[in-house]
Amino acid sequence: WCVESCFNMLKGVHTAVSGYSGGVKPNPTYEEVCTGETGHAEVVQISYDPAIISFGQLLEVFFFLHDPTQLNRQGNDIGTQYRSVVYFNDEDEKTSTCVYLIYYFSTDVYSRLKMTVNSLTLLPRGGV
Repeated sequence: WCVESCFNMLKGVHTAVSGYSGGVKPNPTYEEVCTGETGHAEVVQISYDPAIISFGQLLEVFFFLHDPTQLNRQGNDIGTQYRSVVYFNDEDEKTSTCVYLIYYFSTDVYSRLKMTVNSLTLLPRGGV
């Protein structure tokens, strides 16, 4: 994943732990997820202090590190487990995510996102 180390360096982030979420098989192995048959995405679960860092700031870092214009891939890594996913804990985080995505998609730099918006999935966090 590598992005968890970036999040762990941010003031206000308690932990950033990589794992899998969104799939049908409990506790899949890396090899199982790589088959694309479990339905999981590679994720990082972030525990943070909102008095120090906001969810919106975490989204900004996420989209700086992660390219959502690549459908089912990140760089040389290809597969459905690399799809763009944002999980939220509550309605405030859901609203922040939606507002951020509307802004993000409207920028000239990322206007091509309008073609891949379906690859972004917003779901309540089911666990990592």
